[in-house]
Amino acid sequence: MTRKIGLIAFAGLAVGQSVASAQTLSTFVLNDGAFRYAEGSITATTLRTGTGAGTANFGFASGTGSGVSSDYLFQNWWWYRGANDTREYALQNQTFGTQLSPNSAFLRYEEPSVNGGARDLRFEFTYTLNQISATQAAVTINWSVTNIGTAPVSGINFFSYSDSDIGTSATDDNGVYTAGGGANFFQNFNSVTDPANFFSVGADLRLNSAYEQGNGFGTTRLGLANTTVTNLANTPANFTGDWAGALQWSGLSLEAGATIGGRVTKGYNYVVPTPGAVALLGLGGLVAARRRRA
Repeated sequence: MTRKIGLIAFAGLAVGQSVASAQTLSTFVLNDGAFRYAEGSITATTLRTGTGAGTANFGFASGTGSGVSSDYLFQNWWWYRGANDTREYALQNQTFGTQLSPNSAFLRYEEPSVNGGARDLRFEFTYTLNQISATQAAVTINWSVTNIGTAPVSGINFFSYSDSDIGTSATDDNGVYTAGGGANFFQNFNSVTDPANFFSVGADLRLNSAYEQGNGFGTTRLGLANTTVTNLANTPANFTGDWAGALQWSGLSLEAGATIGGRVTKGYNYVVPTPGAVALLGLGGLVAARRRRA
């Protein structure tokens, strides 16, 4: 790639740590076996109404820092919209972040359900990287949304966005969306003629209600970063070009103190399994699968 710009609800995962502190992460790097996953620019305050944070790398570990080779991922980030908002907002108000282990990190963001109001929504993410085989890896992201306010909130829309480039050119990528079987997922292949090399992003445990793929930069992050309300169009099933894709969970409602969540898996030449396979086993299943193949 030539350019570089996750139900198991883990709400309260960091309670045993010093959550009252100002500890945050501006970047994190996960390593497992031969693979590395990294994100950066994840606390930039100006990006709430901009293009979104989450510069990302995903591939074989290369050198030090966040460097990877055969990089399959250009950006990963999260957007949301409250019932009375007139646009989507990128998550930006990080209140806590920590590296849990060499292959796992935890992030917490607190945002208002109505722009300009009190921060009454808590978004939490636990990222875990596992090498599956010599040529496959997966990043499992367990996500949750908690109403930390005193009144119910409804009509929350939540979005997972990925921009993936495979190979030396971004313009020949080939995206395919598949729904059903307990896991909805994209596969972005290196090209129409190269099915062996692909990036995948899938939702399981809580299946997404809408999707869209296309040219993320050409359409302002599929409409998530512009100033109007966006609901993903469930199109197209196939896309060839500079690929980006997003998943949407619509109409989430939470009583005060309630939590809802799901799981997103991002794969390097790996597709999130359907129930009856690793998906039912959770993170432990991924680790077990990797060890059986070692």
